[in-house]
Amino acid sequence: MMFGGGRRKAIAAAAAIALVVNLSQVGETAAATTLSSVEARCPASGKPFTAVAVLSTNSLGGTDWDFLVRPDGAYPQLFSIWTCPYDGFSAYAEDFASAKVDQSLLGKLSKPPLTEEEKSSPDSQWAVPFHIKIDNAAIYYESIGKNNKFMGDIYTLGGWLARIENVNLGIDRGQSFADRLESLVPDEYKDKQLKMFEMFFVLGSMLERAADPSDPEYGLDMLFAAEFYRLSGEHLIAEELLDDISDDSSLAKEVAAVRALIGYERKYQKLAVERYSAALRKREIPGESTCDVTFLAAELSRRIGDYAAASKFFGNVMRMDECPKTAKELAAEIVKSAELD
Repeated sequence: MMFGGGRRKAIAAAAAIALVVNLSQVGETAAATTLSSVEARCPASGKPFTAVAVLSTNSLGGTDWDFLVRPDGAYPQLFSIWTCPYDGFSAYAEDFASAKVDQSLLGKLSKPPLTEEEKSSPDSQWAVPFHIKIDNAAIYYESIGKNNKFMGDIYTLGGWLARIENVNLGIDRGQSFADRLESLVPDEYKDKQLKMFEMFFVLGSMLERAADPSDPEYGLDMLFAAEFYRLSGEHLIAEELLDDISDDSSLAKEVAAVRALIGYERKYQKLAVERYSAALRKREIPGESTCDVTFLAAELSRRIGDYAAASKFFGNVMRMDECPKTAKELAAEIVKSAELD
């Protein structure tokens, strides 16, 4: 089995999946994510800083195929890893206080580019760039010998954080643009309880199709369509749209900002696939977790464009006794919609 190429085929396949597969329970009632400030200390220097603890969350936005759970409210994933704003040491919240850090490790870490005021601010964890959190945490956990599955999960988290990172395009297109977006969405979609990533994909697809090369705002339409695709997780499609407007110098800064986040997401997804593949090859993963890791390896391979690997891993999911019916059905639907059978 091999994935077919071409952006038009990818759009058709993903749109078909969005219509057929809807496992989320969007529309339930639940409390928004609630956060609390927590006083913490940097393990190396002992300097105090304000961390953020997640008290409660929800899954009202549904779950992406690579297991990103989208809430109503703040994303709890933003605060899975704490980072010392002074030296950059990073670890999962539950490991932070007990971490042993020496100077040789600190020398390998990237320091957050924060002002002194930002370092001592209660909002320091909001200000630390997500990629510094992930890269520094990976260095620490690698140094203490964490296994491939553990490291793969860190890199998967990195891909999620890149996807949900807000891009401030600095462009206010006004209420008329919002009204236009709403008018582009077919009525058949408005009655469906789409997951958040499906909603972003539909918006990107509709806006791309409506973009008129003769319109003075064609570049803006393609930029916003690309950003919707990126937010949906389909960054390969987003990048192709950005390529279409790469000659528009008036949007160079905005295009670069979106490309940067695509680059981070792809980087972490590639690293996650490498570590999950190694974990599966070395049989490091027990029991039912093997199914989850195999599905993740498949879906992340698809997202980075390694379609041969994606086909192989999805095939394994459909054949594995330990995989539940829902996982097999979703794998089969992705394969079918991408015209692999």
